[in-house]
Amino acid sequence: MRDYLAPVLRDSKFKESGRLTPDEFVAAGDFLVYKFPTWQWESGDPAKRRDFLPPDKQYLVQRNGTPPLLAPAALGPS
Repeated sequence: MRDYLAPVLRDSKFKESGRLTPDEFVAAGDFLVYKFPTWQWESGDPAKRRDFLPPDKQYLVQRNGTPPLLAPAALGPS
């Protein structure tokens, strides 16, 4: 259903709508992984892979990332 309502972009529409093409998504993800090693590509479940993305770059995850800006313990007693 999602592909029917919002098909995969072939031409860049980022400035108009904020949506990325698959190639733009991979390039942005590669840059994110390069600059911030806490981010990693994941391949995910083979049954759920999308054919327009490389098999080893299906989605991004942040591992052992930065701590939250304001941890609950920092708030003090309530």
